[in-house]
Amino acid sequence: MAYQFPIIINLCHKILTRPGRYIINSHLELLLLWWGIFVSSTPVLEGAEWLVIFGPLFLTLLLLFVSGIPLLEESADKKFGNIADYRFYKKTTSPLIPLPTFLYEKLPAWFKVVFLFEFPLYSRNLPQDEMLNWKTKSQASKEVKAG
Repeated sequence: MAYQFPIIINLCHKILTRPGRYIINSHLELLLLWWGIFVSSTPVLEGAEWLVIFGPLFLTLLLLFVSGIPLLEESADKKFGNIADYRFYKKTTSPLIPLPTFLYEKLPAWFKVVFLFEFPLYSRNLPQDEMLNWKTKSQASKEVKAG
């Protein structure tokens, strides 16, 4: 039985209507849980107890840059990176913060990086300018010459 990625995309977009890239966005849930615990404990923290900030910080760094999203994205890129539907799916869905696809697709790349944590390292196996709609200097100069 051949694995058909377009069926999965349709399932994710139409049946589940989930605006995030993963069916269960456990990364966001973990981050909200640990940051919520920290914020709720701040009224009673004194002195060295403030060092508990390192727990949520460490978890955030792990999920965003080491073992969470980067590993999942790399695996999916290797498996489906040559499929146009997958690249469109990846371009229109947020990896961490769920947003409607029609809205996420129209956001500028700098906004996705700064506020929605769509870092270029999540697509290092795919062309960066294609994934984030960034133009390289050569592409920009071609557009200027053509226009």
